[in-house]
Amino acid sequence: MRPAWSVFQLGAREHYAIPRALLARGVSTRLVTDLWFQGAGRRFLPRSLGDRSHPEISSRTVRSFNGPMLAFEAMSRWQGIRGWPLIEARNKRFGRLASTIDMGEIVFSYSYAALDVFEKARGSSRLVLGQIDPGPFEQDLVEQIHDRHGLARPPRPSPEYWERWNVEHELADVIVVNSEWSRTALVQRGVSSDKIAVIPLAFESKTLTSPPRDAPTRFTQASPLQILFLGQVIARKGVIELLQAARSLRNEPVKWLVVGGGDSTLLEQMAAEPSIDVVGPVARSTTEQFYRRSDVFILPTHSDGFALTQLEAAAFGLPLIVSRHCGDVVVDGVNGLTLGEVSPEAIVQTVKRILDQPALLYEMGEQMRNRRQLRIADLGERLTSSVSPQRVTR
Repeated sequence: MRPAWSVFQLGAREHYAIPRALLARGVSTRLVTDLWFQGAGRRFLPRSLGDRSHPEISSRTVRSFNGPMLAFEAMSRWQGIRGWPLIEARNKRFGRLASTIDMGEIVFSYSYAALDVFEKARGSSRLVLGQIDPGPFEQDLVEQIHDRHGLARPPRPSPEYWERWNVEHELADVIVVNSEWSRTALVQRGVSSDKIAVIPLAFESKTLTSPPRDAPTRFTQASPLQILFLGQVIARKGVIELLQAARSLRNEPVKWLVVGGGDSTLLEQMAAEPSIDVVGPVARSTTEQFYRRSDVFILPTHSDGFALTQLEAAAFGLPLIVSRHCGDVVVDGVNGLTLGEVSPEAIVQTVKRILDQPALLYEMGEQMRNRRQLRIADLGERLTSSVSPQRVTR
């Protein structure tokens, strides 16, 4: 029987939140994904592959392409394909495989791998595009950041990458973004605002708890303020400004914990700073320990579609220091602090405010624990509402 929704997803993005949300609402849903491993055999897999499933999704509702996609990855590695050529080839390979599946009444696919699916489903299904980032606006912004810091510009995708993206947007009936920041970026690039639905990310996990934290009276070198950055260590995430701020605060009772992989030069520079502990890349399933060790989470990003790490940190009751260029989680001065700009000076000023008012950390943490986040059930309701006949625009 034709499902109400077909969700096409390359990778484990957002812990499979979209199909989970729809299934939680009792909506007939099929997940079509590249890799899926469920059952006892998962314990023999590498950790990165063992995460490719979710207990809330039955394998009966999943269609995956384990054999063809694993063969693709092995062949790509053998041929030395990496970077943008690998990303583009992977998107196309998954799209071609996914387009062989029968389509639901509503087809949801994430951007950059949606074109083949949309071209098959057009005319018979309503098409919903999940735009994962601010698109070409962000690419241009990143190049400006690299230019400003005298860094080599990162590699660009091929012109075909953005051509395919444009067609995806033309075919979509509804474009789902996760923040006002992304919506504004798309509109600036000519995407019709009538097509765009802003739906924040949902996050909930039965394994997370947020135990009460003692209110600190002051921070010392023996008991410093512990600030966590968890994510890609790249210029777009504001880590250059973070590093400069850490150098300025070297004599203050502050320790920085940097978790994630990325730019090797930036990682080396951060590791050389005595106040920064660089952990490097870790599996998603091991991040809990780093949130529990920290007092506050920082994300001075120049651009993010949302940044799920904000919600993960919030689940542990951590107040946030964030820029305005991502999803809206922080109410400034209530459950966190918003940077006026992404600069070393702004980061230093914000950290010093916490050092001078340590009780503020406790107060913001309490507010964060009491904040109602968007739950999976809420996400399902917003998704189904977004494709009501009134929202569908050609």
